[in-house]
Amino acid sequence: MAHSHVKVARRFTRSVKSNARIFRVLSREAVSIHHSLTGDVGLIYSGHGIEAVWVSKVAEKIDRRWFRQHEADLLVVIRGRLRVEFPERDSATKTLGPGDVLVLPPETPCRAYRWPREARRPTVFVAVYRVRPTRDRKTQSRR
Repeated sequence: MAHSHVKVARRFTRSVKSNARIFRVLSREAVSIHHSLTGDVGLIYSGHGIEAVWVSKVAEKIDRRWFRQHEADLLVVIRGRLRVEFPERDSATKTLGPGDVLVLPPETPCRAYRWPREARRPTVFVAVYRVRPTRDRKTQSRR
């Protein structure tokens, strides 16, 4: 009985069309890459109302302006350490390492940069966030 159940599962799996794709973030694989003074951003996925990007920071300038996302933002550190500052006095500066996940509520101002500043290897993290309809996309910029 269990044997026939396995056959059914295999048949179903073969009939489902998959567009699964692997991105090797530490090899900088992406659909597209945007370079800026505050780091490189690689687009991993954009669709169904969400975007996922990797961000690589090495010898980047610290943007003195506060970054703010309209929607919740999840940051997962892959390599190095990431220092995150908040303008509110009651919000302590946070330092994240590989495997750490930071959940930023909507409209939370912050700035993030490689830590320590003299580190030679890039700090790499993945950010996942909801996107608004196309007409509002210009207001949503990455790190």
